Amino acid sequence: MKVWILVIIMILGGVVSAKTQFVISDGMKSVDLKDFARDLQSYDLIFFGEDHLDKDLHDLQAELLGLLIEGSRPLSLSFEMWERDTQEVLDQYLAGKIDAEAFKEKSRAWTNFDDYLPLVDFAARHGLPALAANVPRVIASRVAREGLDFIDALPSVERAWAARQITTPDDAYKANFYAQMQEMGGHAMPEASLWRYYQSQCLKDDTMAESIVKAIVANPEALVIHFNGYFHSNSYLGTVSRVMQALPRLRIAVISPVYAEDWDQAELTKEHYGLGSHLLLLNPYEEES
Repeated sequence: MKVWILVIIMILGGVVSAKTQFVISDGMKSVDLKDFARDLQSYDLIFFGEDHLDKDLHDLQAELLGLLIEGSRPLSLSFEMWERDTQEVLDQYLAGKIDAEAFKEKSRAWTNFDDYLPLVDFAARHGLPALAANVPRVIASRVAREGLDFIDALPSVERAWAARQITTPDDAYKANFYAQMQEMGGHAMPEASLWRYYQSQCLKDDTMAESIVKAIVANPEALVIHFNGYFHSNSYLGTVSRVMQALPRLRIAVISPVYAEDWDQAELTKEHYGLGSHLLLLNPYEEES
């Protein structure tokens, strides 16, 4: 499988956007963002993995949507950032029945709501469906504290907000998750705590995957683009692996960001190439205070 590598050129700390040239994987020729979008049209489902705090990456997402909409296939959006029980609120905003402030409040939007609003506004302008794909955080947080045992005892309405089938594979994804949690904590976490956090993570993956699969089955002609943190989709694991199990013939693109201080000196490894079908080579960003 050919892996596209897109180098985002930085000038004075800002991204040169779609007008910039990007570099394809073999380094033999340059392509622009339109060629990138044209290639993505050959897939059925696009996972756009992101670092949630990278504003330049959010700008690129919006520009990419503007090109994908020009393709021959109808476009559908899907979000980790909104949860299943807020789908009605999302639909109300798309239909122009509530304003952005009400949407933000009623949908329990993330603190960087303004980074994602342009994507939802794009869907509203073009009459596109948008999917609140994730499990409600109150359920995921409870799993992180208690484990999964209580899930099936939830009232039927609440139980439907989580995936019907919840899996916790003992694979590379689990190993990566454990390592990341230990690194974030700065100390060794108890095995029981790690296991509950992993169950919560898998609940999110299974729920997002189930939401995406249902949307594709209901509208198989659409090109679906799902926005999530890159950990959920890197290396075709997490949410991607669940979709692949449910729809093994689906053509799936995985966009993964890779950060380095100096791409003239940095080298891509075998592990980098395995992160996705399309890699975004980025300079580190500065978090806003």
